[in-house]
Amino acid sequence: MAKRVAVVGSGISGISAAVRLHRAGAQVDLIESDGMLGGRLGVSRLGGHDVMLGGKNIGRRYHVMRGMLADLGATDFEHFGINTSRVKDGALEPIDSGRRLRALTKIAKLSGLRDFLMLARLAVQVRNDESARLLGSAFGRRLGARYDSKPLSEHFGSGLAHDLIRPVTVRMNGAEPDEVYLGNFGTNLAMLLDTFDQLPAGFQPVLEAVEELVNVRLSTSVRRIAKAGDGISLTVSTPTGGVEVLGYDGVVLATPAHIAADILHEESAQLGRLLRSVNYFPTTVAVVEYAEDIFRSDIRAVAMADGPCSNAGSYGINQRNIVRYTFSGRHGRVISPTAEVIETMVGDAEALLVEYLGIDKPARTDIVTRHWDQAYCAYGPNYAELLEQVHSLIEQIGGNISLAGDYILGASMENCCRSGFEAADALVPAITE
Repeated sequence: MAKRVAVVGSGISGISAAVRLHRAGAQVDLIESDGMLGGRLGVSRLGGHDVMLGGKNIGRRYHVMRGMLADLGATDFEHFGINTSRVKDGALEPIDSGRRLRALTKIAKLSGLRDFLMLARLAVQVRNDESARLLGSAFGRRLGARYDSKPLSEHFGSGLAHDLIRPVTVRMNGAEPDEVYLGNFGTNLAMLLDTFDQLPAGFQPVLEAVEELVNVRLSTSVRRIAKAGDGISLTVSTPTGGVEVLGYDGVVLATPAHIAADILHEESAQLGRLLRSVNYFPTTVAVVEYAEDIFRSDIRAVAMADGPCSNAGSYGINQRNIVRYTFSGRHGRVISPTAEVIETMVGDAEALLVEYLGIDKPARTDIVTRHWDQAYCAYGPNYAELLEQVHSLIEQIGGNISLAGDYILGASMENCCRSGFEAADALVPAITE
């Protein structure tokens, strides 16, 4: 008889864990507190079609994730790139991710020789060593031990920190350069070294394929986890408001660190405190459809350094009338904003964007928004040591419990997918006995 396993959380980490465990022969319950699958993928509808308000760009180096997507029937990709421009002195300076030599020359001019060479040395190591793109790697541990007494901003000049590093850390971690650390920077450099595609049909077909493989429990929140004989019990809140205790042979907690902390606290208060120390930052996202194109083919995104809107970008190469506005970084942080507050934020960002692009604002035809109070994982200093403690404490709890998520290997979808696979693989020996 197949062993029964729960995966808590249905973002990329949870999906990958659930698929892996299903392929290993387990009977899988995929438990999601929201009313739909996807977690911070942020699946929604705009103008009669699916859109993503969370992660959607898939790197060419995302080999593990692309393998999983192919397993679920998603094999078609369209090039996206990150043809972005930064605002300097009120004007746009393009950086074309598809023309790397030209982009590197611009970066060198922006940063100065010393900072450029330091960044280049780090980038070469990340390019040549796949493990350096993951949290807790030997590369990251060495950097953290040597440099994490100070934040990233203090290791580079203000020009490079503001003009190049900030757009990268805000985009991936929702954090400023003075809120992140060199020991974790390999995960960010991996993004700089990659080229990106997206799924033409979005992630909805992938999520539908997952629903065909495993049992999905939506609108179900896990309150606590406990050892129960040879198995594991989960106390959950059901969609009708009741409480139920479910028994499993193994559990993967594929949630953000703070949610895992709440679930695990009664089993290990020390582990709960440690997981709550992982840094997270909020974001608000609006995807707006216009009657006419906003962007040109050579400029598809604008990084706005000094306002609430950190980035405004076209939804796709050929969807330049659909703009995704991201409000993140120190100036864009709001907690639980009202619809009126979000509308004001979007309106202000629209006005700036059309001013920078030198166009009249077309009429809106549709808009969808999403806010997460704790959206982006920004880790912390000497993070490899924290991860060691986390893994040690989860082993001390005993039982077949494993962890996955953005805080385990890194926030990119590739690293989340890897963490889900690793968490599932840790349970496979027990469920195949």
